[in-house]
Amino acid sequence: MNIVRIFAIATNGFREVIRDKILYVLVFFVLLLLLASRILPSIAVSADAKILLDLGIGAINLLGAIVAIFVGTGLINKEIEKRTVLILVPKPLTTTPDACLTDVAQLMLEKHIKRLPVVDTEHKLVGIITRHDLVRALRSQIVPDLADNA
Repeated sequence: MNIVRIFAIATNGFREVIRDKILYVLVFFVLLLLLASRILPSIAVSADAKILLDLGIGAINLLGAIVAIFVGTGLINKEIEKRTVLILVPKPLTTTPDACLTDVAQLMLEKHIKRLPVVDTEHKLVGIITRHDLVRALRSQIVPDLADNA
């Protein structure tokens, strides 16, 4: 994966987080710390700075985990719905050397692909079928006289 693709995915993820209003958790965090800074001096006279620091660090850990869980699950669900996650987790479409030519053509049309890897029974690459190869083979089946002249 090159850096441009990673940046595009990260930018898209950031935009989705902003749309989900998950940053309201940060507002909650700030309000929590402001409230704690007002209440703590009346409770603990000399240790209020240490308690506030400990409370802040604990809240960062807790809210960070909550945000990560909700953002992660939300983004994964959206990516699955949009089918963009399939780019990151590829399961390549392949065919076998003994596959029917019309089945290969149908698969390439349905999936909008230009090239199809041909693999053997051990999933090792044998070759690649392109649309040009497909058209040439179908033409030779339909009009055998043209195949002899080409």
